[in-house]
Order: sequence, then structure tokens, then C-alpha cells
Amino acid sequence: MDGIQQVSAKANKRRVALTTVGGAMICVCVMSFSNNPMTMFSPVFAEDLKLDPAQVAFIFSATPLAGFICALLAGPIFKKVNFNVVISCAIIICSGGLLCWVLADSYAMVIIGALMQGVGVKLGGFLPTQMMLTNWYKKGSGKAIGIVGSMDNLVSAVYIIGVAAMFASMGWRASATVQAICVLVPGLIASIFFVRYSPIPLGMTPVGATEEDVEAAKKAAAGEKVEVPGLPFSKILRSPVFFATLGILVLQTFVMMYFISNQALILTENGLSTIDVGIAVSAFSVTNVVNKILFGFVVDKKGVRLAAMYCYIGVFASIFVLMNASTVLAAIVYSVLYGLIGGPITMVGVFTAQKMFGQKEIQLTTSFFQAATALGGILGPIAIAALKSINGSYMIPTVFCAVAIVVCMILVMLFLRPKYYLENRMDASNS
Repeated sequence: MDGIQQVSAKANKRRVALTTVGGAMICVCVMSFSNNPMTMFSPVFAEDLKLDPAQVAFIFSATPLAGFICALLAGPIFKKVNFNVVISCAIIICSGGLLCWVLADSYAMVIIGALMQGVGVKLGGFLPTQMMLTNWYKKGSGKAIGIVGSMDNLVSAVYIIGVAAMFASMGWRASATVQAICVLVPGLIASIFFVRYSPIPLGMTPVGATEEDVEAAKKAAAGEKVEVPGLPFSKILRSPVFFATLGILVLQTFVMMYFISNQALILTENGLSTIDVGIAVSAFSVTNVVNKILFGFVVDKKGVRLAAMYCYIGVFASIFVLMNASTVLAAIVYSVLYGLIGGPITMVGVFTAQKMFGQKEIQLTTSFFQAATALGGILGPIAIAALKSINGSYMIPTVFCAVAIVVCMILVMLFLRPKYYLENRMDASNS
């Protein structure tokens, strides 16, 4: 019996390692090789296909729009369809979007390619990888997700240089072909052979398994039906925590879009040259490699509420540093502050779903949270532009974003209580 347990433990560790590596490969393929270099195509589309600026802008609005729709559908899809099948289809769709750009001879083909990439990124990128890793890591999920997310940032920083070189040497169509292959081949290998959604149905246990997890794994190995721990979705929908989190995610993404859309313009208005702005933005790229690991470490040690507050304090301070950054040094301080502390706010949703509601309905809760995030991303640039048009200054949108972050802090402190899940799970079991 001891020998069987030892072999089982080795197989368990091997599967955890394979799933973690596979998750990193999928993130790199979908995000680094496809999504992150997308903006480099805008000037070539404008030149080769004779598109005006409004048409080019709509191309990159089509992707988050498709992502928003997919986020609403992702929960039911992942709940009803095999995880590996969904990931494999997403990889193929993402690669197909790039091939649409290779063959594009019209504006419609470019839009179709952008929509396909939006679908592929949402169903095959960081979202499903986070859901999967929360199943495999009961302890240390923050660190695991942070490392996998940082791999995407690290590869992107290097790969974008390679994309620029390919553009120069072989043209954008050939470059998109190479990118499509980079997405498709390693992505399918990882989705078919490496990743598995959850350890329990395999008769395995997650890292940091509780006695409950061990018993569930034994039942699954014996062919018995296993109940996944967590709150039922009917209870989640009646929870003020659920709706508070939706509001938090819309507001925080709104603020994040303020930085993404306007940081270069604000720094330029403050008197910095294009080169100085490039130096500041590159500093942000460097910190982006490690910020998710830091955030994950705080989640593991202090919980999601304090981790979210850690981000919001960094974002709040970054707003005022950005507005007053008139030298290269001040701009670099802004980039490091926002990148290192405020940048990982995109990870708040999945950890809230896991820590507040458990794993039972994580596909549905994460799906709603991702939709709220996408909605904030769609509304952010539009609302910020409208606020700026009031008096032609960034002062009004800046104050609005500062207030929005303060509201996020208040909502987090009021609703994301560390003992919420345990208290409500006991209530659900007693009812």
C-alpha cells in the first residue's frame, strides 16, 4: 500500500508540474504571440489597406468587444464543454485570426481577424489558466498564477522586438504567418497533452490539499461522484459581495484604461520628449514582469482584500505622480510605482471568486467578473475622452479616477471579508 501511495504522489507532482508548464505555454502563445503585438499592425493596416484613423481605431475596439461577449458566455461554455476542447478551439480561433490578417485584402477581413483574436484570447488566455490553477493550488495559488502571468509579460517584452525585426525583414503578412504558427503548434501541444482542469476527477489532490480534498480524490479514484466545494450560484447571485465585486472591477478597469490610453499623452503635455516617454514606458514593461508575482505573494500571505488594497494605494499614488511628472526621473518613478504595485489589479477578480465563493461555480463567477472587467475596458476610453472634452484638460478625468479608486477601496474593505466564504458555506450546509 505504501508503494502505491508513493507512486501516486509522484504522479500527482508530475501532473501538477505539467499543468503549470502547460498553463504558462498557453498564456505565452495566446497573449505574447497573438494579443500583445496587435497594436504593431495598426500603421501597416493604415498604409497598405488605405484605412483612416477611425477605421484603425475600430479594429482594436473590435477585440475587447468580442472579449466582452465571450466573457459572458465563458462560464456556461467551460461548465458544459470539456476544458481541453475549449482551450484547443480557442487556440485554433486565435491562430485563424492572424491568418485572416495574412490574407486580408479588405477592411472586413481585418475586422474578422480582430474579432477572432478577441474570442481566442478570452477563451484560451489568462482567464481559463487562472481558473485551472486555482484548482491545482489550494496553497500558493497566488504565487503560481503570478509566475505564469509574468512569463507572458517576459516573453512579450522580448517577442515584440522580434516582431519588429520580422516586419522589417519579411513584411507584415509573412510576420503574421509566423505568429500564427507560434500560437497554433505549442498551444495545441499544451492544451492536448499538458493541462487538465482539476485534480479531483483524476483521483489526485491539489498542492496544499485539505482532508476534504484527499477524501474527494479517493472517491473520484473509486468512481464515485464528487461534490466540488463552494457556494451554489443561486446563493452567490443573492450575495452583496458578488455585486460589489462587479462594481469594483468595472471601476478599476476604467481607471486602468485611463493609464493605458493617456499616459503617453499626459507625459508629452507635461513637456517630455517622445524619447523620454519611451524610456518611462519601458520602465513599466520591466516592472510588469515581476508585478504579478508580488501580487500573488501578497494574496497567499495576506488574502485578497489586503492584496487589492495594496494595488489601489499604488494606483492612487500613481495618478498624482503622473499628472506632475515633468522630468524623465519623475516619469520613471510613475512607471515603476504603477507597474510594480498598481499593475496587477487585473488579477483581483479570479482571486475574489476563489476566496469568497469557492471552486464550485468558479467558471460562472469568473465569467461575470471578466465581463465586468471588459465593460470597464470598453467604457473607460470613451468616458475619459468625454470628461476631457469638458474643459480640454486631464484634470476632470484625473479627479474622477482618483475618486473611483477610493470607492474601490471602500467597497473592498466593506465586502471582501476574509471569513465570508467559511461563514456562508456553513450556512449553506445547514440550510
